Formats: sequence, C-alpha cells, structure tokens
Amino acid sequence: MHQVPTATFRMSLALPRTSRASPAPRVNWGAFFAAQPDTSVKLAAFAFAVEHLECGAYEMLRRVAEGASDPDTARTAEQILAEEHAAAERIWSLLPEAVDVALDGHGVGTVA
Repeated sequence: MHQVPTATFRMSLALPRTSRASPAPRVNWGAFFAAQPDTSVKLAAFAFAVEHLECGAYEMLRRVAEGASDPDTARTAEQILAEEHAAAERIWSLLPEAVDVALDGHGVGTVA
C-alpha cells in the first residue's frame, strides 16, 4: 500500500466538488451487472476500466502533491501512474484473445 503524506491528503480534501442542479438518477448497479454474463471480454473490459480509474487517481494525486510542494509524493505518484498505464496497455493487448475465447464459447470462429 502506498502512503500519502497527511498535508497532501488534506489538500486533496479541499479540492472543489462539482454540484448538480438535480440529483443523478438512481441505478441499481447490482441488477445491471447481474443481468450481464461474465465473459472474458466483460472481465477484460472491466479490468481495463479499473486501470484507467487508477490512472486518474494517481494523476490527481500527482497534481495535488505538486500543488502542496510535495515532490516525493509527486514522484511516487508519477512512477505508479506509469505502472498503471503499462497494466492498461497489457490488458488492451490481450483483448483480441478475450474476444476469441468468448466467441469460441458460443461456437463462433475467432476474429483474425
């Protein structure tokens, strides 16, 4: 686990939050995802999305750390950000194979 210095964390909490004129519609995510079969493509797509969420988090942490004059945290966030980008690229490179596995499971030929 990566530790964030207290001053940087406090500064991140002070960032402005967006507001909406009306609340977002409620979505039953559990029911939505339960209705979707777990395929290799779905799992790869979710992993790809999660890696990009992590990229966004570490990019924000890097910016907050720079704003807080915390070069050690900024440097660490930048290193982790590079790792997250590499992980996302690796998942992306495996997506054609995941599609082939899913198609094979349905008796369909592979995508060449």
